[in-house]
Amino acid sequence: MGNRKIAIIGAGPAGCLLARLLHLAGTEVTVFEGEDHPNFRSQGGTLDLHTATGLAALKEAQVFDEFLKHARYDGQYMAIVDKNLEYHLERNAVGKYNKIEERPEIDRSSLREILSNSLPEGMIKWGYHLKKVEGRSLVFDHTTVDGFDLIVGADGAWSKVRKEIDPSLVPEFAGIGMFELEITDAENNAPELSKLVNRGSVFASTDGNRTSIQQMGDGSLNMYCSFVTDNPDWFKPENCGFNPHDLKETTKALLETRYKDWDPRLRQAIELANGRCNPRSLFMLPVGSKWEHKQGLTLIGDAAHLMTPYAGEGVNQALDDAMLLAKAINGAVGKDDQELDKAIKSFEEVMFARVGPVQELTWGLLQDWMYTPGAPKAVMANSQAPLIAGHSDEEDELEYATEGSRSPEEAGKTGSGMPSAFVLALTFAAGISGLLFGYDTGVVSATLVSIGTSLSNRELTSMDKSIITSSTSLFALIISPFSSVLADRLGRKHVILYADILFVAGALLQAWSSTVPIMVAGRCIIGAGVGAASFVVPLYIAEVAPAAHRGRLVTLNIMFITLGQVIAYIVGWAFSTYGSPATGWRWMVGLGALPAVLQGGMIAFMPETPRWLVKAGRSNAAKEVIRRANGDTLQHNADAVIREIELEVREEHEAERLRDHQVSDRWTWLGKWGPLVSEGRNRRALAIACLLQGLQQLCGFNSLMYFSATIFTVIGFQSPTLTSMVVAVTNFLGTVAALGLVDRIGRRRVLLYSIPFMIVGLLLSAYGFSFLSLATGINTTASEPPATAGHEMAALTILVSIMVYVAAYALGLGNVPWMQSELFPLAVRSLGSGVATATSWAANFVVGLTFLPLMDLLSPSWTFVLYAIICGGGYFLVWRIYPETAGLSLEEATALLDNGWGVR
Repeated sequence: MGNRKIAIIGAGPAGCLLARLLHLAGTEVTVFEGEDHPNFRSQGGTLDLHTATGLAALKEAQVFDEFLKHARYDGQYMAIVDKNLEYHLERNAVGKYNKIEERPEIDRSSLREILSNSLPEGMIKWGYHLKKVEGRSLVFDHTTVDGFDLIVGADGAWSKVRKEIDPSLVPEFAGIGMFELEITDAENNAPELSKLVNRGSVFASTDGNRTSIQQMGDGSLNMYCSFVTDNPDWFKPENCGFNPHDLKETTKALLETRYKDWDPRLRQAIELANGRCNPRSLFMLPVGSKWEHKQGLTLIGDAAHLMTPYAGEGVNQALDDAMLLAKAINGAVGKDDQELDKAIKSFEEVMFARVGPVQELTWGLLQDWMYTPGAPKAVMANSQAPLIAGHSDEEDELEYATEGSRSPEEAGKTGSGMPSAFVLALTFAAGISGLLFGYDTGVVSATLVSIGTSLSNRELTSMDKSIITSSTSLFALIISPFSSVLADRLGRKHVILYADILFVAGALLQAWSSTVPIMVAGRCIIGAGVGAASFVVPLYIAEVAPAAHRGRLVTLNIMFITLGQVIAYIVGWAFSTYGSPATGWRWMVGLGALPAVLQGGMIAFMPETPRWLVKAGRSNAAKEVIRRANGDTLQHNADAVIREIELEVREEHEAERLRDHQVSDRWTWLGKWGPLVSEGRNRRALAIACLLQGLQQLCGFNSLMYFSATIFTVIGFQSPTLTSMVVAVTNFLGTVAALGLVDRIGRRRVLLYSIPFMIVGLLLSAYGFSFLSLATGINTTASEPPATAGHEMAALTILVSIMVYVAAYALGLGNVPWMQSELFPLAVRSLGSGVATATSWAANFVVGLTFLPLMDLLSPSWTFVLYAIICGGGYFLVWRIYPETAGLSLEEATALLDNGWGVR
C-alpha cells in the first residue's frame, strides 16, 4: 500500500502528539481544529504528567527536551485540607533522598504550544469547525473534505466523530458545577495565598464544596470552585440567581453561601479573584464505555473516555492513547487496508481494557471528594491519597495529619526504620536458599583438601579439583535462564521449592559418591538448584519488600550466603580436625541437605509476590500481601499500589498484542526475547545487569572461596581450613555492614567507593606472592610440602590483603549485582534477571575452571594482577553507565533507563 492519508479532528495535546508521531514516521496527516488560533480560549490549569504515560509519550515524540524548558518540577508541592485549613496530606516537591519527584507540572497551554509547534506549518487547519462526519467525509461549516483512509476523533467531550461511530454514546452530567477563577500576579495581589500554595497546588473540600488552587507558570493562581448540583443548567441566571459571568456577582454569591464558614485564608482565593470567571458543568462518559469497531474511524482522549478531572489521568491517558495508536498505524505501513483495520481494532480493545479501571478510579474519587460525608478524610480512607498526590507506591512522601494517624516514632517501626515482621519472615524463609548456596561454596574448599584418595582411589589432580568446583557453576548457568520461564509460569515460590529438592538430591549423591564422575554428578545437581535459587530469591525479595527496605533485604539474602560460607568452614574445620579422614568430608557435603529440608517445610506458608499474583489475576491476594508486608504504613494505599502494578501488567499485555504491528518486526521471531533486545531501555538494563554480574565473578572472588584452603596450604598455614574461616567471617561481617549502606548511601556510590579497595587488596596480594618461592606451584595437596620457610611475613601479607579485598567485595560487588531485578520493567523482569544470572554463572564457571591453571601458568602474582586490571575496567564502566536506584520504586527505577543510562 502507498502512503495513507490520516485526518485528526482536534488540535489538543492528544491530537497534536498523534500528528507528531505519524509525521515522524512519514505518514501524511492533517489536523483540523475548530478554534481560529491556539489562544482562542483559556486552556485551563496545570497538568501533572506521569512517567509511564504522559512523559513516555513526549519522549516517544522527541519533544521531551522542549518540555523540560517549560516544566515546573518545583510545582509538585501539594496539600489536601478541609475548610478549616486542617491538613490531611502534604507532599513536598523534593522527596526522599533530596531527589526531585518525577511528575512535573506544566500549564496546559504550554503543553499544547509545544506539541503544535512541533508540527510543520500548515499541518493544523485552524478555524475548521466540524459539523458532522459522513462515512469518510468531513463536513465543516464552509467546506467538505474527504479522501482519508482513517479519521481519528480527538475532538473532546462533544465529539462529532464519536457521534458517527456510536450515536448512543453521549456524555452524562456528573452532578458537579464549577467556576474557574483567576488571580493574576499572585505574589503581589495575594501574597499570603501564594505562600500557602507554595508554587504547587492546594485542594480543599468539605460537605460537597471543593476548591482547588494551582500555581501557573505565569505567576497567576488558577482556581476551580466546584459543588454538587442536580441541574446541568445551573449556571443560567434564572437558576443560580446571579450573572455567573460577572466576577463581582459570582464571588459575592460564593462567599455568602457555599464558602461562608471557610477559613479566611481559603476564602481569599475567591475574594481576591481578578481575572477570568467561567462557569462550567462537568460531564463524563459512562464508566466502561465501548463502541463497536467501525472501519476508518477511531477515537482517542476525551472523545473516547471522557472523565472528570479528579484523578489527574485525563491528559495522561489521552497522550498514551496517541502514542499507542501511532504505533499501531505506523506498524501497518506497507500493509493492506485490512491489516490497518485489524491494528486499529486491536488498539481499541487494548484501550478499553486499559482505561476502564482508570475510569472507575476517577468516578470513585469524585464520589469521595464531593458526595461522601467527611471529605477529605473519606478520600484518604478510601485508598486514593497516593494517586491524588501524584504517586502510587508505598514510598511516597506523604505526611498524614488525620485522626488516628501515627506519630513519626510509630511510623518508623515499619517505614524508614525496620521492615515488618512479615517481610523479615519471608526474607528469612527465602534466604535459606542463599545459605545453601554459601554452604556449598565454602564446603568445597574444605572438601578438596580432605578427600585424599577417597574418590577413584587416587589423589585429586588440579584438573579434578577444577572440574569438581566448576561443574556447579556450569549447571547453574544452564538452569538459570529456564528459571525465569518457570518463575513467570509457576510462581516465584514454587521455583524455590524445586530448588530445595535439587539441593537435597545433590547433597546426598555427593555424600555417597565413590568416584570423581559421581561426585561431579552430585555437584551438577547442586548447581541446578543454585542456578534456580540464585535467580529467583533476589527477585522474590525485591517484589515483596517495600521500596525503602528493598536494598537491605536483598543484601540480607547475600548475608545468608556469607553465613553459609562461615558455617561450611566451621563444619569443615570440625570434621577435618576431629572426624574420620575417610568419612568426614562426606558428612560435610551431606549436611547441606538439612537446610533444604527446613526451607521446603516453610515454603507452604510463604505467599507469592504481589506482582506475580496480579499477573495471575489474583489482585485481592496481592493486596493482602502488600498490606501485610508494609504494616500500617500502607493500610490505606494498597489499592493504589495494586493499580500501579495492574497498569504495568496491562501495558505488558498491550505491548504483546501490538508487537506484530510495530516497526521493530525484525525482532518478533525472538518471541518473549524480542522486547528484551529491541527496546532501548531493556537493552540498557540488560547491559548493566550483565556487567555487574560478570564483574562480580571475573574479579576472582569465588576463586578464593573455592580454593582458599588450597592457597593457604601452599603458602604455609598449618590449619588452612581454619584460616579460610577467617576470610569467610570477614565476608560475613562486610555483608552485615552493607545492610546499612545500600539504601542509605546508594548502590552506585557503594560500588564506586569499594572497588578501589578491592584493587588495592589484589595488588598487595600479588606483592606478597612475589616473595614466596613455591616448591611445586599451586597444585599442592595436603601431603606435599608447603612454601619454603622464612616467608611468614609474606604469607601474613597475603592473608591481610585478601581480607581487605574480601571486605571491600562484601560491601559492594558482593550484593549490589543481585539487585538486578529493579532495573527491568515487569514485562521482562524475570527474563532479564535470568539472563543476568546466567552471565554470573558463565563467568563463575570460567573463573572456577581457570583459576588453578592460571596460577600455574602466569604465577600467583600475575593472576592477582589480572584480577586487579579487570576490577579497574569494571570501575570505569560502573561510573559511566550504572545509575542510582536507591529509594526508587521498581517502576521509577526502570524509568531511569528510558532515554539513556540515567547517570546524573
